[in-house]
Amino acid sequence: MTPKALLLLPFLLLALAARPGEVLVLPFAGLPEGSLEADSPFPLLLPPEAREGVALAVLLVPPHTPPGVYRVCLGGVCKEVAVEARPGLSAHFPEEVLGRELVGRLKNTGNVPLRVHLSPLPQSGVGFPPVALALAPGEEREVALALEGAGEGWFQVDYGEGRLLRRVRVLGEGGVVPYVLRGWAEGAYPGPALSLALEGPLSREAGVAFRGGLGEGEGFRLALALGPYRLALGLPLAAEAGYREEGLEVRAAYPWALEGRFGREEVYAFRLSPEALGLGYAGRGFSAGLSLPFARPEGLSFRLERYGEPHLYARWEGGPYVGFASPPWRGEAGLGPSGPSLLLAFGGGEGGLSYLLEGGYRGSPFLALGLGYGFGGLGLSFRGSLEGGRVGLALGGSFREGPLEARAWLAPGNLAASLAFAEGPYALRLEGRSGGRGLEARLEGAYAFRLPVPEGLTLALGGYEEVPLEGEVRHLGRPVASARVLAGERWVETDEKGRFRLYVPRSRTRVRAEGPPSLLALPAEASWRPEEGFLRLELPPAALLVLACEGPGKGAYVLGPVSLPLDCGGRAVLPPGAYRLLPLGGGEEVRVDLAPEEKREVLLRFLPPAREALEEARPLEVEWPKVLAPGEVGRVVVKGAGEGVRLLGAPLLAREEGEGGLVLLFQTPWEAEGGLPLAVEEGGRRVERLVPVDPRRPLLELTLSPPRARAGEVVEVRLLARFPAHGAEVEVGDRVFPLSPLPGLPPTFTGRVLLTEELLREVREEGPLRYLTLRYRAWQGERGVEGRGRLPLAR
Repeated sequence: MTPKALLLLPFLLLALAARPGEVLVLPFAGLPEGSLEADSPFPLLLPPEAREGVALAVLLVPPHTPPGVYRVCLGGVCKEVAVEARPGLSAHFPEEVLGRELVGRLKNTGNVPLRVHLSPLPQSGVGFPPVALALAPGEEREVALALEGAGEGWFQVDYGEGRLLRRVRVLGEGGVVPYVLRGWAEGAYPGPALSLALEGPLSREAGVAFRGGLGEGEGFRLALALGPYRLALGLPLAAEAGYREEGLEVRAAYPWALEGRFGREEVYAFRLSPEALGLGYAGRGFSAGLSLPFARPEGLSFRLERYGEPHLYARWEGGPYVGFASPPWRGEAGLGPSGPSLLLAFGGGEGGLSYLLEGGYRGSPFLALGLGYGFGGLGLSFRGSLEGGRVGLALGGSFREGPLEARAWLAPGNLAASLAFAEGPYALRLEGRSGGRGLEARLEGAYAFRLPVPEGLTLALGGYEEVPLEGEVRHLGRPVASARVLAGERWVETDEKGRFRLYVPRSRTRVRAEGPPSLLALPAEASWRPEEGFLRLELPPAALLVLACEGPGKGAYVLGPVSLPLDCGGRAVLPPGAYRLLPLGGGEEVRVDLAPEEKREVLLRFLPPAREALEEARPLEVEWPKVLAPGEVGRVVVKGAGEGVRLLGAPLLAREEGEGGLVLLFQTPWEAEGGLPLAVEEGGRRVERLVPVDPRRPLLELTLSPPRARAGEVVEVRLLARFPAHGAEVEVGDRVFPLSPLPGLPPTFTGRVLLTEELLREVREEGPLRYLTLRYRAWQGERGVEGRGRLPLAR
């Protein structure tokens, strides 16, 4: 065998196991030189070819290949490849939902069928009936959960030995996340062992926790929190008072103890009681702790740790110890009161198999081996040990299917088993064991419940994270019922009196109201802050335009207070006013005046294109724009043209006489993609051009003067909108500054911003740079364009 073949010998064993979705390299030795014929159930990535008697088969194992043994043959030589079982699941759910249904998607990303079970966790503030379904390998399915209640929800997705946890915020009426108290009632037999717990927030600043029970070690405890303050009372007699804010926490308790911690990135802590003094530190990847018992100074203990890779520590507990952890290895060595000790362990896992090998010395040498295997909800384990001449053996098994879980453990002279069921708010567990004390059994049960916190109590104790915005929607002086009011992703409908309540962030918020489909009205927008109180929104009246066509045309571009394309047979809700309808194709322009709440049908007659041509006419000289953005005002210059020049392909905004010829200003349709076909016609002459359309081309350009400002200075704002915007504004922090338009196309808007102390509270810092964040916006009807910028500040 050649040296190259000898080097490949280790791969002859390693290549026999394959994982779905990975590339597999199979070496074959002793084959003739040249190209080889392959017989493989898996696709070949490279054509096999033997060199120096060795050939490599490079294969791709498809992601959903079922587990099993497959034969791969090359040049008449065959090998068996074992494809592992790889269960996998992806679960995608929205993090926030408004309503009573949560819709998500589940996909089996493994190569084995899965039984999937979804159920809420006991501590979840939102419930739903558990759902079970089966997924074949590669199958993806939509699942809908019927939610019960609103608040913070937690649920689990179980599949075989795997489990995924998901969180969802379910918004209540008005877009608020209501507070919910979570409770548990637990009991056990033999006992008595009964307990009840209830805890959770009452508002953004207040919370409560209670626990009481009967049985050994049980008592009663009530804790209250209001803002940064904490108070707790308990039986047997105990009390606690504390103060907590970011970077600081102090607590005094009875039986007597005083403890505290302070710091953010680096945290210092202490605890003082009549029995001992404790000190601690954590930060910069290290932690340290010291405990000194007053009555027994020789019981001093100390620990120093380094986090990260590897994890290192040293401690003193009656003697020195040092240890490390760097997967798959960990170890510890020490010299304590009982003598020297040593531990070295190696552990890991591959597929469904896990292993742990431990060895060392603790008064005598010892060696232990643990093995585990899990697949499809079934788990098996083994542990064997040898220490001081004694041999220990134990076998274990487990099974889990949805809410049901069973476990058993067998060792010489001992047998233990448990059966547990947990679904929704209910949980039961039965345990039994047989050993030196005979047969023992225990039954435990628990029930989880939720108590919604009344809205009035929450508002009295500091309110929600959001604030309630109350207002009304009117149209022509009359209240509008069933209007939709939106703030960000949250919305609510008005009642029969046009009133609404919507929870919004505590900063400045943009609010939008839309009338019901039966009302001919335009949306209304406003900017609102909590101190501004009741909000009144007036929906402007609108008109309905219906476009009817006769002839070979496709539609028209509507030009007026709002500009938009409209297909034949289309309908558009527009502000009242005068409009021009420019046919997209051959036809005459139509003008129409729309009155408030008017419904008007306009007929456009399209003419067949002219076929006459002037053979001896001089061609038109046209300057085209190099590139355009959707919505941008474009400029075409026609030299030596007369009054009969027409622009086809886009709505004409204006005609101007310039030094270079006739200037035609038009707006690029917002829907344009890739390229905009344009044409210029005069008589029988016609010139065409496809102008590139780049959606990344910016439509807004902000200029600040001075470019770096100081406190108390006035900043001149100049915003160029490359589309025919109707209005513009700039926002600094919570303040909105409207901008005034200058004449001309494309429009330019100007304004002034005074850097007051209030605005300077929004200053941000990045190293030596201090700046204010600016948000600027311009709009054309309902179409808006936004941008962000920075105003650097001088120190």
